[in-house]
Amino acid sequence: MQRRSRSSSVCCACQKQQQTAPIRQQQGISRRDLALAAPAVLLSAAGRAAALEAEAAAPAGAAEAAPSTSSSISSLPSADLQLFIDNDYELQVPSNYAYLATEIQRVERGPQPERSPVLGRFEAPNGQPGLITILTRRAQAFKQTLLQVTDISQLGDPIAVAQLLLPRGSTLLATATQQVPQPPKETPLGLVEIPPQNYFLFEFTTNTGLHVAMAAAAKKGSVLICGASTTKEQWAQAGPVLSRVVKSFRLRSQQGLAAL
Repeated sequence: MQRRSRSSSVCCACQKQQQTAPIRQQQGISRRDLALAAPAVLLSAAGRAAALEAEAAAPAGAAEAAPSTSSSISSLPSADLQLFIDNDYELQVPSNYAYLATEIQRVERGPQPERSPVLGRFEAPNGQPGLITILTRRAQAFKQTLLQVTDISQLGDPIAVAQLLLPRGSTLLATATQQVPQPPKETPLGLVEIPPQNYFLFEFTTNTGLHVAMAAAAKKGSVLICGASTTKEQWAQAGPVLSRVVKSFRLRSQQGLAAL
């Protein structure tokens, strides 16, 4: 089991796998593009996939072809999933996926950069296409509401939410809803029953050649998204495991944090 707190850089278990990721700052983008930061990050694997396809198309000897096939097989997500715990969420991650740091450097003078919408990223081994990303955005960035959004269903049904979250040009293949029971809350008047937490699940393809499984949930006015993507060609083999990863995504409550 891995645990990470954003108050420190990365947990010890993650440091063994950690790779340095370039710091990305979002500047000069529209409100909708900022709201769609989640699908945009999910699509970042597309460039890497295209590069791999170009490399495969280049002339190569028969001796080089065998290692390439072996590398492709080993890059598939492992069915051995490990629990990863963060302050805001937890999920099961393939044991052969590497955690990527997304820390933002502090500025000595002047305003501090906005907190990155990326809460966590895990990448397939051997530089192969395959990415698991957890992101957060304010619910108001997707849809204006009078009340604070505490459940994803407050933004609409799964089809309506898909229209808010999915990148343009995507083809929605399937939706589903998970209802997760919540523990009762202690109050001065006694225990209060809390309604189940809704998780909307989506499966879709993009016009850039990706196949994506995604889960979305909400709490305290924010939408948290977990997406797992790979190329359409690899989905037949990688899809079942990546779908398990997305279905394992859970928000963490303050009660859960206090129990640690």
